[in-house]
Amino acid sequence: GRSSVAIASALATGGRLYCIDPWWDDLYSPDSFDVGDHYGEWLDKMTAYHLFRRNIRQMGVDERIVPLIAASHDVDKYFRDDTLDMIFLDGDHSEPMILKDLLKWQPKCREDAVICGDDYDMPGVKKAVDAVAKLKGYKVEVSCEGKLWEYRKWEPSKRTSNTCMSLHMENVMALVMKSHPISVAPNILLLML
Repeated sequence: GRSSVAIASALATGGRLYCIDPWWDDLYSPDSFDVGDHYGEWLDKMTAYHLFRRNIRQMGVDERIVPLIAASHDVDKYFRDDTLDMIFLDGDHSEPMILKDLLKWQPKCREDAVICGDDYDMPGVKKAVDAVAKLKGYKVEVSCEGKLWEYRKWEPSKRTSNTCMSLHMENVMALVMKSHPISVAPNILLLML
């Protein structure tokens, strides 16, 4: 929940962070995580969900976060098109699942939304992100030694003045890794699977 706490702490007044994850370890595809992380060895069914809830409550951001226990591709239908200001992908890192998430969730983003994620250095993530960027005509920006990626539906010079601030990857990195608060958009989706 470190990413969720950092993002929720920086939300504008009234903002919501929707965190979508099944919190069920055996739903992740085998190539989703780096085996060196030993992620699957300690995760036990809903333990991750209960730890997540405890952590966000302890950090005082539980009222800004809406956890949804589901696979991301099952709940997109509950979000209207053009309503999200940012999507941060940090879920199943297999190429098919990243492709599925990007194609299903991209229409939910506002015209000036930021679409980003981590683990661009993993082959499945890179292939999927690059494929959608090529298909949609987006430019992929990479930072943090090749780990973080982002693209937008808009050109920075065409951004309207009444929308959320630009989140360049340095700001995302500060937000996620260092919990450095900045004013961000009111409707953010963190796809964890």
